[in-house]
Amino acid sequence: MATKITTPELFNLSSNNTAATQLPVFTKSARPTPTTSTVTVDYLVVGGGGAGGCWGGGGGAGGYLTNYGGSKTPLTSGLDYAVVVGEGGVKPFTSFPQTTRVAANPGEDSSIIGTGISVIADGGGGGGGMVYGSSTTEFPAQNGGSGGGASAIRNATSGGSATTSQGNDGGDSPAQDPNFPGGGGGGGASSAGGDGQSASGSPAYAAGNGGDGVASSITGTSITRAGGGGGFTYGISVTNVSSGGTGGGGAGGRYVSSSNSYNPSQSDGEDGAANTGSGGGSASATGTGSGSQWYGGLPGGGGSGIVILRYPTNSSPVIKTTGSLVYTESTDGSDTVIQFTEGSGNVSFVSAGIAVGEMIFNSTTEKVEYWDGFQWNMIKDEGILLSTTDPFGDGSQTALYKFAGNGSNENGTYTANVTASYVTGILGGGVSFGGSSSSLVTSMQPLSLGQSKTLWINFDSINFNADKQFYFAGGSTSSYNFWSLALYYQHSTGLFYLGQQIRNASNSYWYAGTGYTLNNVSKTDWNLIYASYSAGNFTYSINNSTIATNPKTISMNAISSMSTNHDLGRIYSNGTPYYTASGTKISSMRQFNRELVQSEIQQIYDQVY
Repeated sequence: MATKITTPELFNLSSNNTAATQLPVFTKSARPTPTTSTVTVDYLVVGGGGAGGCWGGGGGAGGYLTNYGGSKTPLTSGLDYAVVVGEGGVKPFTSFPQTTRVAANPGEDSSIIGTGISVIADGGGGGGGMVYGSSTTEFPAQNGGSGGGASAIRNATSGGSATTSQGNDGGDSPAQDPNFPGGGGGGGASSAGGDGQSASGSPAYAAGNGGDGVASSITGTSITRAGGGGGFTYGISVTNVSSGGTGGGGAGGRYVSSSNSYNPSQSDGEDGAANTGSGGGSASATGTGSGSQWYGGLPGGGGSGIVILRYPTNSSPVIKTTGSLVYTESTDGSDTVIQFTEGSGNVSFVSAGIAVGEMIFNSTTEKVEYWDGFQWNMIKDEGILLSTTDPFGDGSQTALYKFAGNGSNENGTYTANVTASYVTGILGGGVSFGGSSSSLVTSMQPLSLGQSKTLWINFDSINFNADKQFYFAGGSTSSYNFWSLALYYQHSTGLFYLGQQIRNASNSYWYAGTGYTLNNVSKTDWNLIYASYSAGNFTYSINNSTIATNPKTISMNAISSMSTNHDLGRIYSNGTPYYTASGTKISSMRQFNRELVQSEIQQIYDQVY
């Protein structure tokens, strides 16, 4: 009986193999499947903080939502949960002084949404401000997770309101008496922003401090987050500035006129601390002076938010993420703590029933596979290492584009122009297309009739909810005289088709290969495509399937060569460009000056990478 192997150690082979450890053998359709399990999580979600206003109030903290210390939330393994980390409100200016003022930017929402959970922490409200050239007209303080502080104009103004159960209101500001009052402090997660003061305040004309944040030990260490930003001070008789709320709120700046002696230097509002969702401090934005003698300063930006998940380590030893999510992973006792600090995408937890690292032998593909917690992955290091520039020792390879951070051709000429994003792939590199004219690979090695190419293509970021087109060769021309090669997915049948089109102004020819079922084309792993172009037919193979020839043969009098430098990610039809599905990844593209035979395709398919 075969022994289940869950670690990649050497097999215990005896001299006569009678006591060998054997991998369990399954066909592709009969491989073990995981079982659904529950992962109970604590969460802390903080929205991005609002920016400080121009001559006004501090930015409000992002909304603060947590279940830590209360009832845990059950999530389901194997499902995708959408996570977004909100950015802080961007400071409106980066250089001082300015000749105008603008409304403050609010923070962005942070969230985790999926089956069994929907937590959305609102971005913090931007601080209120004064419209330039009108001391009685304001940019109102904004509502948010916590509200932004009130503007410091000649009239009495109110701070922004907080989202229920997420934060607190921003501080208010009184009317002029007789000089500009202090701006209101931005609201924090645990307290409202302080009110600005007039001449009768204590101290007179002081700006409101930011509201305080809330401490949490969800990571294993007590950290305070979501403080409000401090309001703006017009410093006729005030020497201090407002402070930001505990947890990362930015202090406010102030403006002193050249007619007094109170610290005649630039006074900026501070930024809210990153990944705390704290508000930025307010400042004047406009100013006067010269040299080192400046009066006024720049408002601060809001701090970015955060999404934290805590769960028992034994319920999901690994996670999988997609998109642009950036996270750190740590442990606290028997729990794992994931802190998402940037980006957006999906996170999923490993299912039960199959140990991470467990290996089997797939008798359908005749390959060893291992379980990574989410899917079976082929171990492809069973073949030989092919030469980079001459894999078959006959000089037939004319191009190899690894896309390892650049568009160079390993065979020496025709460096590609790459505007797509670089990713990890076969031979170390690859490109991912964004579905637009700004995400392409152009000016590649010409490919003529009678030649062939191989490339690897990956669909793990594609949602197959409709027909899809994946273009991996196309003539670089917008005219009717073009050629193209593509893989097509037909949603109604669940089949992939390989197609070639050749056209000039009066002739159009289409080759459609037979459909491959999803057992032949992987949606989650790399697929090897082979295609050759000859004068009367078109041959192809997917994942080392037997080379097939399209039964349709035609005269190639219309176009005898496809030597125009070609593209990846785009084709033309009737002079109109069409772009490959966003998220498509391509790697390790080779071109040959002849057709390949089955054994050569096998070597490329089995190569070490």
